[in-house]
Amino acid sequence: MPRVQGVQRARPAGVTPRVTPVERARSRQPLGRSAIAGGVLVVAVAFAAYLATAARDLVFGDTPELIAVALTLGVAHAPGYPVWTLLAHLFAALPLGPVPFRVGLLSVVCGAACVGVVYAIGSRLTRSVVAGAVAAIVLAFVPVFWSWSIVAEVFALNALLAAAFMYCALRWAEAPAAWRWLAGGAFAFGLGLANQQTIVLLAPAAAYLLYRHGRAFAIDPSLLWKAVAAFGLGLLPYLYLPIAAATDPAWSFGDIASAGDVIGQIGRVAYGSSQLITAPGLQGGQPMDRLAAFGSSFTVIEAALTTLGLVRIWRRRETFWFFALALLFGGPLFAAYANADVNIVLVRSVLERFFLLPHVVAAPLVALGVLLIVERSEDLRAGRRATALAIAVVALALVGVGVATSWTAVDRHADRAARDFGTDLLASAPQGALLIVAGDAAAFPVQYLRTIEGARPDVSVVQKTYLPADWYVRQLRRRDPSVALPFASFDTVAANFRAFLAANVKRPTLTAGELFDDSTQGAFVGEPRGLLQLVVPITATLDPDASARETDRLFGLYHPPDPAAVKGRPFEAAVLNDYGLALVRVGREYEAAKRPADAKPWYERALKVVPDLPEAKSGLARLK
Repeated sequence: MPRVQGVQRARPAGVTPRVTPVERARSRQPLGRSAIAGGVLVVAVAFAAYLATAARDLVFGDTPELIAVALTLGVAHAPGYPVWTLLAHLFAALPLGPVPFRVGLLSVVCGAACVGVVYAIGSRLTRSVVAGAVAAIVLAFVPVFWSWSIVAEVFALNALLAAAFMYCALRWAEAPAAWRWLAGGAFAFGLGLANQQTIVLLAPAAAYLLYRHGRAFAIDPSLLWKAVAAFGLGLLPYLYLPIAAATDPAWSFGDIASAGDVIGQIGRVAYGSSQLITAPGLQGGQPMDRLAAFGSSFTVIEAALTTLGLVRIWRRRETFWFFALALLFGGPLFAAYANADVNIVLVRSVLERFFLLPHVVAAPLVALGVLLIVERSEDLRAGRRATALAIAVVALALVGVGVATSWTAVDRHADRAARDFGTDLLASAPQGALLIVAGDAAAFPVQYLRTIEGARPDVSVVQKTYLPADWYVRQLRRRDPSVALPFASFDTVAANFRAFLAANVKRPTLTAGELFDDSTQGAFVGEPRGLLQLVVPITATLDPDASARETDRLFGLYHPPDPAAVKGRPFEAAVLNDYGLALVRVGREYEAAKRPADAKPWYERALKVVPDLPEAKSGLARLK
């Protein structure tokens, strides 16, 4: 029987296998051609699926910002993501379809490559091509992994670097004197930190291996400095941040101008270095809710085989604790610690993207789970190879069912919602207006369309959420002198949002959504203008008929998402609500003017856009 196809000899049922010197030596032997063919096949399958479902345009989240940063060689929001930015800039130069699609190809390639590395880890641990292939395919089509392998984001690259680190670390543990694997793992870890810092959650697992093989450093002290040098080399891309900022690119978060700014950017000071989400209204919730969200990100087949895989390697104590620590810190402990209220659907979607890392850690355990089932199978008359193939067929059939049911929900190839929303917001602003936006869903598409595609250069855009940052005030004053900034530093006393609006009162100023705050009470109100609200003094006489005419005109231009297409997509659902609320605001204005007969059609119209919009339902209830 070929060595690569599974286990060579049977063991009595119920006996946990021990790692013998023979098995250890055999695990270090290279796999044959069939293993290479299997790896090529699983990577090709993943790549084909990712390519077919990859976004061709902007999608909601950080994607518009990241694409703009890649195109302009700018600086993304903290910590800056320099590795992703430089690689994405190269992909943007490919003559393959729209620009967002080109940049998104980086995620497609990284996601498929990560599947290949997981296959390599799984097949090496089990000496089974079949088990490694099952592990790779199971990971490839876990919805959370698939979803972030088809959009221009940093998470697929992070997953690839984490998998590369794991592979190098396990290879080094087999032969601690082999400095190349140690250096490779250290380099991958450093590069991961310069991309997406959650790879630091694998540090306890790395520290455990270093402790276990500390004798190797005593025998050859050069191992230590080689590892440190490789790790430092991986961090070098952070030098990109001050170099890029010095050119004053069109998109430059932090306006980096000093060493302190660089440290603040890398340390995510703007967001709170130890915080995942800083907005008070989105924080909180129960750790058990976050743990439940983490658990629900696993498919049934994935969770079952991962558990069996941990059982299979219990006697391989070193390997067991490496995976157990990586999985524990990357998954449950991180989920419990993250101060995010997952009862808010949008927050849950933000947290779930950070679950890619534990899924990558768990994937090789899936291969070991397949191996355990083969070893414990009582019906061996057909041979180990046939048993392994039968298990693979069942597992892959279950994955296939999952793919069929998830395809429509995951598929992004025709997604234009983010572009349409940004276009509609800009279309709502009159000539020469000052447009104030907040939140990624509104701010990033608008800024992308203006910065990259040159849309509406007559409109000044201000991101309200950045106003409290001194760097943003400084940058905005330098780049758009037409915006009046009556303060050098924003606060909640005198230099507040009310002062900002008062300084720009002579210019048509509009806000996207409910952007007024406590400081504006008794001073300004919003007059409906479609998706926007025109900022007017509270003493102004509101004209509901003018609001109705303008909103009606704008809705003739708008592209609201299809209610049937937003299910399972929190950003799209929130944006659809914005369209419905634009109609509700007109109804409220008529209601305030004591014209209930005119208010009713607007509430009914809002319910046609968002069938379950609570604000529209309550408006109709008041009229009754």
